[in-house]
Amino acid sequence: MLGNILLGMVISIILCVWILRRNFTILILYYPLGVAISASINNIGFNYFWNILPNTQNQSLAALPMDLGVYPIAGCLMMYTILDKGAKPWLAILVASLSRH
Repeated sequence: MLGNILLGMVISIILCVWILRRNFTILILYYPLGVAISASINNIGFNYFWNILPNTQNQSLAALPMDLGVYPIAGCLMMYTILDKGAKPWLAILVASLSRH
């Protein structure tokens, strides 16, 4: 669980501060959307498809650092590169998708 917290939250908080300094509105608009989508997909997945370590009775608790950290921040970075840096959307989506795994 400590690894989930360190990798899922600490690195994401550092990236979050970097985005806050650059473009506050992207974080405010897309972070809640990323949290909602990742929590929904993970809850469906834990009930039907996959398992995560540490194995607890409520699997959603083990993925909470990733649901609040890595996944929404990757989406915010994707939107930052598309909107502010002018990257091609398909390339930004591909890089953001590969960075989550």
